[in-house]
Amino acid sequence: MVSYMIPQEADKLKKIPLSNDTVSRRISDMVKDVQNQLKMQIKESTFFSIQCDESTDIANCAQFLCFIRYDCGHSIKENVLFCKSLPDHATGESLFKVFIEATEPFGIDWKKCVSICSDGARAFSGKNSGLIARLKTLMPNANWVHCFLHRQALAEAIKVVNYVKSRPLQSKLLENLCEEVGALHKHLLFHTEVRWLSRGNVLSRLFSLRSEMLLFLMDSKHELSHFFSDEKWLIKLAYLADILSHLNILNSSLQGPETTILYAQDRINAFVRKLTLWNTRIKDEDFENFQLTQEFKEYVSSIGDISIDTSSLSLLISSHLEALIKQFNDYIPVKDTSGSVWITKPFFKKAVQKAELNAGLHDELIYQVISH
Repeated sequence: MVSYMIPQEADKLKKIPLSNDTVSRRISDMVKDVQNQLKMQIKESTFFSIQCDESTDIANCAQFLCFIRYDCGHSIKENVLFCKSLPDHATGESLFKVFIEATEPFGIDWKKCVSICSDGARAFSGKNSGLIARLKTLMPNANWVHCFLHRQALAEAIKVVNYVKSRPLQSKLLENLCEEVGALHKHLLFHTEVRWLSRGNVLSRLFSLRSEMLLFLMDSKHELSHFFSDEKWLIKLAYLADILSHLNILNSSLQGPETTILYAQDRINAFVRKLTLWNTRIKDEDFENFQLTQEFKEYVSSIGDISIDTSSLSLLISSHLEALIKQFNDYIPVKDTSGSVWITKPFFKKAVQKAELNAGLHDELIYQVISH
C-alpha cells in the first residue's frame, strides 16, 4: 500500500525499527518524558491539591488512582499522578504504602498541598488508620474534602432490572414483548458499578416500560409483578425517578475539568434552596417540578375508576424532601462564601428581586442570586 501511495518514501519507512524491544523501549522513554514534565510542573507550582479514589477495571481488579491539580503559569492543570493495582483487601496502611511508593519518584513538597479529596470508604476516611489521617501527617496544610457524588437506588426497582438484565433469555423475551406492543423503548438500562454514576436513568426507563414490565413479569409469574399494577407504588417510582433525575443533573454539574470548590458549593447551595422551594409547592399539592409524577397523577385521574390520594402523596414527598434537605445540610454545611464571590462572578450585578416568573425561570434565577 505504501509503495503505491508514496513510492519514494517507502524505503525510508522500511528503515524504521519496529521490533518488540524497540517499541517497548520507546514507550518507556515517552512515559519517562511525560513524568519528567509533570515532575517539573509540580515542582514549580505554588500550591496543589490531590484526589484519591479506588475503582475497579474491566478485569475486576482494584485500582488506586490519584489525580493532581496545580497552578502552571496563568492556568490550572489537572493530571493523573499515578494508577496502581491494589491487593484484594485494601486497608489504610496498604493504600498509604502504595501512595508513598508511587509518588516518591516525583520528589513532591507536600507542604504545598492545600486539599485532599476522597470518598467516605473506611480505608480512606478512617479517623486514626485511614489513608487521609496518614496523609495529613505529610501534608499539614491540607484540608480534607469529601467527594460530593453518590449513587441512589430503589430496592424493588433494582431487583426487577437485575432479574431481567442478568438473564439473556429474559432480556430477549422482554425485547420481543416490547416490539409486539409497539413500546417506545425495547430494553431496560442496566446500572453501572462505577461508583460515581447515578442510577436515575435506570428508574426513568423502568417507569416508561411499566406496562410492558407488568405483562412480562406476570407471564414469568415473578413475585414482584404486583408492584406494576399498584398505582401507589408506581407513583412513588415516578417520584423517585424524578428526584434522581434532578440529582443526576446536580452530579453532572459538579464534574468536569476546572470545577472549583466555590463553584460546587454554589451549585449545592442552589440545589438545597430549590428543594425548599419545591417542598413549598408540594405542600400545596403542586407537582410541576416532578414531571413523571405529575403526568402519572393526571393519567390515573383520567381513568376514573381509581384515583391518587394527593394529600397523602404530598405528605410523603414533603417528608422526603425535608429529610433530603437535612441530609444535605448535615453532610455539606452551608459556608459563607460571600467574600469569594469576586472569584466566580467578577462582573455580577444584583438580580431582580421580584418578578412574575414560572417555576422553571424561578429555579434558574436561584442559581444567579445564591450568594446575595
